Amino acid sequence: MRSRDLRNFDEVVADHKDMVYSFAYYYLGNRQEAEDVTQDVLVRFWRHWQSLEAEVMPRWLNRVTRNRSFDVLRSRTRRVRVMVDEVDETAAERVEATEPGPESSAAAASLQEVIRKAVARLPEPYRSAVILREIQEHSYADVAQTLEIPVNTVKTHVHRGRRMLRAALAESGHG
Repeated sequence: MRSRDLRNFDEVVADHKDMVYSFAYYYLGNRQEAEDVTQDVLVRFWRHWQSLEAEVMPRWLNRVTRNRSFDVLRSRTRRVRVMVDEVDETAAERVEATEPGPESSAAAASLQEVIRKAVARLPEPYRSAVILREIQEHSYADVAQTLEIPVNTVKTHVHRGRRMLRAALAESGHG
């Protein structure tokens, strides 16, 4: 185990915290949850940072961020299911009817917000691949290592994810 000082840790965190936050934000689509995930990931990083090689840190951080974001998303889905089960069917229909449609959301939001929402709706594994490759601009090889899948599979996921994004943007009038 290497002995690294606190200043070095602060520098590494400063270099990578935006990457962690942006992945969580695009994945979850919620600023508060992204901040919570970022904090959780950085606490976990604090526990492991001295044993990690410098060249492995970004991939390790992305992998932990993805896993933590997925956990939050799964938890959110469970909470929604419980809430829907607790209300009667009429109330659930009213909630669905008051949600803004894609047209009103696109009209009210900036293009960046529309893209973020479209990315957040991508199913896995396409969402992670698109965020890492297209938004965070990692190489295909780095994405493959982060997601622990072959490079050709990453290319396929990115290609299909882009196609889904184009379709979503076209539907919202931005494509």
